[in-house]
Amino acid sequence: MKDTEIKTRFVILRGAGNSLRKCAKELGISHGTAETWEKRLQFEIKEARRYEFQQLFEAYNVMKQARIRVLGETLRKVQEAMEAVDFSQLPPDKLLDLQLKYISALKAESEGMDVDTPPSTFQKELDKAEFILENGGAGCLEMDDFDKVEPLGLDKPGA
Repeated sequence: MKDTEIKTRFVILRGAGNSLRKCAKELGISHGTAETWEKRLQFEIKEARRYEFQQLFEAYNVMKQARIRVLGETLRKVQEAMEAVDFSQLPPDKLLDLQLKYISALKAESEGMDVDTPPSTFQKELDKAEFILENGGAGCLEMDDFDKVEPLGLDKPGA
């Protein structure tokens, strides 16, 4: 390898958080040379570290978005199942508890993300879940009462 190629590789290794000793050993250079390059290439190493963190952040954000999609899809399926259940024969508490858990999980996943206000349907579901949780859980309301729940204003500033 040429000297410039070795230095480039050194910057990449240091940017990825490798120690000077590890870089020196991997590149076949002395520890003293690694220390000298560390001083001379500070800016490039800092930029490489910034790039590494940016890549990690982007990967994390993509994973978070995927989790939100999965949670949302599962919530949709639970809600469809709740609509199909004959509640006169099957107690809805398990499905309702599952629905509340998924709504809470979606809410937790979406907190801190730089997104617009959730769609009104999603917001209504969050409001309903909040109301149910504040009033003692799944057994406190009849299914017909859900449409009567007033929004708690979660989408309003300062609420």
